[in-house]
Amino acid sequence: MAFDWGGGNPVVISKDEVEVKEYDVDANGRIISWKLVDPMGRIYTLDLAETTISSGTFSVFSPCNSGEQRYNSAWYVTKIESPNIVDGEITFEYESYNLEYDWQHTESRTLLQTAGTSDCGNLRPAPEFASSATTINGYRLKKITSNNQRFTVEFNSQTPRTDTQGLSGQTNFNRLDEIRVLGASQQLL
Repeated sequence: MAFDWGGGNPVVISKDEVEVKEYDVDANGRIISWKLVDPMGRIYTLDLAETTISSGTFSVFSPCNSGEQRYNSAWYVTKIESPNIVDGEITFEYESYNLEYDWQHTESRTLLQTAGTSDCGNLRPAPEFASSATTINGYRLKKITSNNQRFTVEFNSQTPRTDTQGLSGQTNFNRLDEIRVLGASQQLL
């Protein structure tokens, strides 16, 4: 989906019409930012990533541990540049939040040992339960601003959410309290 700057309406664009213009990688070869171009020539910069960390352990009776997985679970648009100098660019500002989930679950596994050895040491009976933990380091939209100062949209989130029972931890995971749209001279629209 793209944004029609003149009319202010969303425009549906096929994924086949969007081109990956460029991307940057870190020293480990992981993508850290990328740019997309739509058919109208608008450039979308995505250089802020939500990360998810999942880890798990088997019961105390198991010789194995599942370890930890880290991955980018979402990308956020931080800037849209228009080829039309009048439209300029729109920037997106975010604030971070953190969610943590822990849970135990039953588990059924079959452990096989070949040639008398195993990477997990001596085989023991299959575990009866396992525990898992997931941490999401995400972002919430805070402000949208046009560089030509035609508008600013502010998203205020100050009140803690009350619908998140079952979380083992959270930081700055607040509900949306207010949206303010400001004009060129910062007057409330």
